[in-house]
Amino acid sequence: MKLPTPEYELCSIVYFKVNPEMKGMVTGYTIRPGGVLLYLVTGGEEMEEKECWGCELTEEKGFDTGREE
Repeated sequence: MKLPTPEYELCSIVYFKVNPEMKGMVTGYTIRPGGVLLYLVTGGEEMEEKECWGCELTEEKGFDTGREE
């Protein structure tokens, strides 16, 4: 099995697309069968490590949804 290439490196600061004010640091990876890569992100008020999909994260604080208001 070929290991997936992470989009975000360890120690990268990332923002959550659903809440751009919430940020965290990539502190690890989990690789599941089939080459599924999950990011371990530590941040928020609780400073807990959470598993996140890459599609939930961005390195840009002002994430643009592309929708017109």
